[in-house]
Amino acid sequence: MDLMLEHNKVAELGVRAVGLREAVGAFDLLLMTDIAPTKPSSFPGQEATPRWIRIDGFELYVHPRGQNRVRLAALHASAPSWFAQTDGNVKRSLDFQAQLAPRQLLALEDLRDGGALTLQMQAFGVGGLADDLVGHSMLQGDGYQTVAQSDWITALKGARAFGVMLLETSLPLSLGGKDDETIARQLHLAEQAFHNGDYQNCVGTCRLAYERLKLGPQSKLKTPPDAKSMPFPERIELLFASARHATQLAHHDDGSELSEHVYSRDEARLLLQVTAATVAFWLRR
Repeated sequence: MDLMLEHNKVAELGVRAVGLREAVGAFDLLLMTDIAPTKPSSFPGQEATPRWIRIDGFELYVHPRGQNRVRLAALHASAPSWFAQTDGNVKRSLDFQAQLAPRQLLALEDLRDGGALTLQMQAFGVGGLADDLVGHSMLQGDGYQTVAQSDWITALKGARAFGVMLLETSLPLSLGGKDDETIARQLHLAEQAFHNGDYQNCVGTCRLAYERLKLGPQSKLKTPPDAKSMPFPERIELLFASARHATQLAHHDDGSELSEHVYSRDEARLLLQVTAATVAFWLRR
C-alpha cells in the first residue's frame, strides 16, 4: 500500500500478517505491518523536499462475498508512528490493533461464512514538509488484504476463540470418563467443521455426539396427551430428543426428499449450540 501526502508518495506499507490475541472478555485484532519511507522526490531544477507522516491508524472494512463492504473497526498504532523521508531510509515494523467484543467476532465469522477473510484498509493521519511541525496535510492510503481460511483458523485457535466457540455457548472441554471425552472430541470436530463452512459435516458430527449420549428411544419425541402435567425432567428429555432428531438428515441419506436437506449456517449454528448445551447439561445431571 502506498501512503500518500498531497499526491506525493511518502512511504510504502506491507502487511506481514493479520492476527488475533486473547484479552479479558474480548479479543485484540492485530494488523502487523512493515513501513518503509521513500526517498524525497523533487521536480527538475529543484532540490528534493523531504516530508513526514504520522500514521494514526486505519479504518478497517470487511468485504463479504457478494455483499457491500461492512465497517469492522478503527485500528490504532501500538507505538509511535512518525516516519520521515531521508536518503537512507530503512524499513520499520509497526503493529495496529483494535479490540473486538465476542459478539463482534461472531458477526465477523458470519460475514466470512467459512471462507477467506477479505479486508480493506484506509489509512488516517497527518503529515507535512520537513519544516511543518504541525502537519497540515491529511494522510491518504487505501489497500486490501486477504487472509486465507487456514491462516484465520490458526489465528482463532491461537486466541482460544475456538474454545469459547464464538457461538455464545461453552463447549465442554474436559469431562469425566472415556466416553465423555469422545463426546467432547465430537463437539470440537463439529465446531471445526462449522468454522470451515462445512455445515453438513458439522450437523452430522453433532448427531454422533447425541448417539454417544444414549438418550433413549425415538418414541420420546411423542408428546403425551397430558402434556401440561409433564414433569420437568420429561420435558427436557423431549427437548433433547427433538434436537437429536433435527440432526438426522445430515447423517442418513436414504434417497428420500427429506434426506436431501442442505443445512445453512444459521441452522448449523442453532444445532451446534443446542448440542453443546445438551451435552453439558446431560453429563452433569
